[in-house]
Amino acid sequence: MEQRSFQLQGQWCKIHYPERPNGFAVFILGDGHHFVEQKDSFWTQHYGRAYLLEELKQEGYLVFYSHLFGKHWGSKRAVEFAVQLYRYICQKEIINHKIHILSEGMGVLVAKQLMERIPGQIRSMTLLQPCLSLKKYIRQEKKNKVFYKKLKKEMAAAHKVPLEQCEQIINDESLNILMNTNIPLQFIHILDHSRYQPQMELSRRINIVRKQKGKSIEIQYLLPEKRGMVGRKMIRFFKKNEKVL
Repeated sequence: MEQRSFQLQGQWCKIHYPERPNGFAVFILGDGHHFVEQKDSFWTQHYGRAYLLEELKQEGYLVFYSHLFGKHWGSKRAVEFAVQLYRYICQKEIINHKIHILSEGMGVLVAKQLMERIPGQIRSMTLLQPCLSLKKYIRQEKKNKVFYKKLKKEMAAAHKVPLEQCEQIINDESLNILMNTNIPLQFIHILDHSRYQPQMELSRRINIVRKQKGKSIEIQYLLPEKRGMVGRKMIRFFKKNEKVL
């Protein structure tokens, strides 16, 4: 069996099985364009993501992910569901319970909270084109009224609050969890015109603080034509953090 689809709380989830398992698992937390359906997903449909998924499987990784309520913007509902999915996978599959996380874009907003919700169970974390601060992203989008209006609707729906209250529910976000966690972190930035590119300054700030504290971190900057190297760099990072089971 190469893959399996199932539902939790009405959300489609997928597990991709490697031919030769290495015992480790990767939990993907995707960006806003990420989707999962019964017979399809963004990670099987998109050429670049399908290639990355195949690279992970060839290295022996079990890979799992969920639709996660679509454009969740780091909502508590999405975080609680991610915790439930992690526990389900640990119960049903034969894996090392200390997992790797690949978070992309808004998926980082959930990944940050998982650090506190499943302490000691995250082996390493890759942050690809990360949205590190929702407040910073909101300020950025306010410059374009059309995009800002769309963002407010998405946030209100994700957090289940009236439209006029959607910004109020965003607490004062702190980067402290990323600066202080002992989880090895890898930032990967593609030097294109990603909507999260302005947040590169935050990753540089995190990098400085973590290096001062002697905590594991690496930052990769790739030109658009080199994005095919993402998988190799990520797998090398994962393997570096598998020496202690």
